[in-house]
Amino acid sequence: MNIDDIFEFGQYKSLSLKDVYQGTLNINRELLRNFLINCLGDKNVPKPHIFDFLEIQIGFEEINIDPNIFNEEKLESMQNTILIGNVAGDLQNYFNYFFSPNWRGITQSFERFNRSNLSTVIGGDPEYLIWCSKEIQEFTLNSQTKDELEKLQVHRLKGISVEQREGYQNSYVYKPIIRTEYFQF
Repeated sequence: MNIDDIFEFGQYKSLSLKDVYQGTLNINRELLRNFLINCLGDKNVPKPHIFDFLEIQIGFEEINIDPNIFNEEKLESMQNTILIGNVAGDLQNYFNYFFSPNWRGITQSFERFNRSNLSTVIGGDPEYLIWCSKEIQEFTLNSQTKDELEKLQVHRLKGISVEQREGYQNSYVYKPIIRTEYFQF
């Protein structure tokens, strides 16, 4: 296979060899948002207890928290609203369980969610190319292609960071955490 050839099989069908190897720095925000919403519904990962007192809305770049009220028979007011403080760490830790290899098989990984939805380029996966070389008889990487690939950086999606928006008590910004490295065959 050459660097710009398209996969016609497997989990990366319709992506180029370069795309699979390298990944991207520009994660599809709609895909990431939908994945995070899906994570909130997952019953396999315990949620922090504070989540019991919140309504969580996830946008394309932000997470907004709407704290529950103490007594639903009374009007909503500061005196009747649960005060939660900064929950950025709770949100980040919870969502990053879904990017951890330790939870794969128990939870749906971002990669699998991607394949079942939009199938766009996300984090690089050079290990898949090694697997294909060993397991698929028709798949070969010549030394020139390997040399070309090794000169490219691999972008690996590691999770998300969550920070409270300055000046907003219940609003947070989230961003993908991407580690960039070189890979050797």
